[in-house]
Amino acid sequence: MINKKDQETLKKALLLDNRINTKQVIVASMRTNQSIKLLSAKLDKLNYIVNYRLNRYFPKRNSNKLIKFLKGILKLNTRVIFYSFPQLAFNNTHAHIYLSVPPKYDFDSVVNMMKDEWKKLDDRFDVKFDIHSETVQFEERYASYSVREFDIYNPNTFEVI
Repeated sequence: MINKKDQETLKKALLLDNRINTKQVIVASMRTNQSIKLLSAKLDKLNYIVNYRLNRYFPKRNSNKLIKFLKGILKLNTRVIFYSFPQLAFNNTHAHIYLSVPPKYDFDSVVNMMKDEWKKLDDRFDVKFDIHSETVQFEERYASYSVREFDIYNPNTFEVI
């Protein structure tokens, strides 16, 4: 059951965190009827690829022991983080994404890298995966729109990658 109070709390947390860029709209679209589970898996892969391309010493996937060991050495706070709100729509499973990009990287170049790599993740002959990005006119309204399907009891409605 969707609780408006939980949505409002999450919206305020996103807007108050100065590490998260809430001024940019980023929507990753699959342009097909797929499950949210598949979308989340593709976004997880995209996040890994982007972080690996920015820092080739970024730990490999599923290497928890290595991550714990190298956390201080590699300063993993330099990774790009996706705050994803997956949603189902007819012929368009998509996710509204907020990005946390470390200051040492250029936000626009990270978004362009995401666009290039997202298209590569589409295994169809006719590539339809798309990432849309533009500046938000009203941050609070867009945050409300992004969290509109958030449900604290459903882990598929919000994911930090």
